[in-house]
Amino acid sequence: MLIKQSTIFKVVIFAVSLYVLGYLDLFMPPNNELFRPVTGSIAIILAVATFFIKNKGEEYKKHIKFVNLFFMFYIPIILVTAVLSVFWYKYKLASLAAIVMPYFYPLYAYPLVYIFSKDKSHENYLRVIVGMVVVIMGLKAVAWYLYNFQHITIFPNVLLKHSEGWVRNGVLRVDVGGLYGVAICYTMTSAFVKRNRKAAAISIGLALFSVFITQYRYLEIVILLVALLVYLVSTDSDKKKLIRILLLAGMGVAFILAGGLDMILASFSVENKDYGSSNEARIITIDYFWSIMEGIQYIVGLGMLYTGYSPQATALLTRSSTLTYWLEDIGILGGFFMFGYLSFIIYGTLFYHAVKSSILSIKDRLKDRAYLTSITGYMIMCCIMLNILDRQRIFDTAFYIAIISYISAQTYKPRLKPPIFRRLMDI
Repeated sequence: MLIKQSTIFKVVIFAVSLYVLGYLDLFMPPNNELFRPVTGSIAIILAVATFFIKNKGEEYKKHIKFVNLFFMFYIPIILVTAVLSVFWYKYKLASLAAIVMPYFYPLYAYPLVYIFSKDKSHENYLRVIVGMVVVIMGLKAVAWYLYNFQHITIFPNVLLKHSEGWVRNGVLRVDVGGLYGVAICYTMTSAFVKRNRKAAAISIGLALFSVFITQYRYLEIVILLVALLVYLVSTDSDKKKLIRILLLAGMGVAFILAGGLDMILASFSVENKDYGSSNEARIITIDYFWSIMEGIQYIVGLGMLYTGYSPQATALLTRSSTLTYWLEDIGILGGFFMFGYLSFIIYGTLFYHAVKSSILSIKDRLKDRAYLTSITGYMIMCCIMLNILDRQRIFDTAFYIAIISYISAQTYKPRLKPPIFRRLMDI
């Protein structure tokens, strides 16, 4: 009996997710210089493999349309950026592989859409992936508690990923890790739409992880707004929707009058006693990268800049003997400085289609509108400060693209297209 292609894809993506989520780091030191090129190569191989599968069916062609459209722009931009980066910063072949290959992670969207299409649902496989996220975050939470309150260290490679100095409010912080957005949107949707108590408990736990363990105030705001968004769109009743709008509006007004908005805005000030130094560092970083752009770099960006891979790149990113300028610290602006005006094409294509599809799904009362809307909201709001094309989060982007492409296809209405363009989209 032959193994189905979708089963092979499921097993491979499951294995890759073990690496991305940090399961290997529980037992061995991370070796990103090896695993990043391998993981990127696997993404390319699986994506190409989907093109050679026969009899994919008309449904799959419909589900994959946005994925095809996105990568028609994304891949050429990545290749141009990689070539310019080698020319400007003299990266050697091994360094280039470690730097560039993660930018091919979004290609996992191809096998993911194939899996969804063959399963006739995105939920079956995502349930497995979300379970992996919940388990690793549970292990992180245990390690965090033991380290900070019992002075016992377990899983040090995961716990101390950002060094012992990554502390706030007197405790070591631990990052939420990969696929967090996919997981919390999935559990929130199950909680609100299906009234699933287990999912509600898990989503609360994931949110509390951000509040107490990661302690990243912007992510906390995003989670709250996404929760409100899911609550709003998770009912079919126009009457209930109106009541929810009025309720949320009342809560918003009360929050503002109570000084909540002023408190949030103050936390992003350079004068804030808790976050001022962090805010100031980001402003300095933005000013610095803007100051070194010149000529054609406004169009194509500064390229893929990473310290430690070449003397030229390291010198450009060195702020002092102990400080470094990081593109990862400035959110979507990091994407702009890397890709220049070409970044508008990458982010614009993805965000525009996601928002448009979400609006149509709400208007058409699509069954999966809550998950599509939550993923769209989380992706866009989170990207402002946590760039989805950072190496830390780019694997998640494959899931965003796949989920948006698959679910939005249910609202797809065929339009006449020029023959050449139609053939490209139907590959």
